[in-house]
Amino acid sequence: MELSQSDIIKILLDILINAIVVFLIVKILPEIDLKNFMSSIWVVIVYAILNALITYAFNYFGLQQFNRAVSQGLFQIVFNAVLLMIVDKFLDGFYVKNFWYALLASFVFAIVISFIPQYLPV
Repeated sequence: MELSQSDIIKILLDILINAIVVFLIVKILPEIDLKNFMSSIWVVIVYAILNALITYAFNYFGLQQFNRAVSQGLFQIVFNAVLLMIVDKFLDGFYVKNFWYALLASFVFAIVISFIPQYLPV
């Protein structure tokens, strides 16, 4: 699979937008901490890699139906919270106090990010 220049720009723009949203959410929510803005970029990158690996593993082992169920609605918010807790373990510049704060951050992120695409020309 070959990526065009516009595909690369879209990926970089998605990373930047998600990092900004993560950075702002961390500033609003207590008990979640980031070292700096670069840490939010790393949170987004590690999160995306983990999400892709887990999705690939579900599909590889024939769990496509389970993958579809987990990637929709309330299950997606819980799954994202679990991924945030895992990202916390991988990165030194990112800290989440407990699962409930990760769940709240996941919920706020889902709401905020759902409004952003309608305002972008891409």
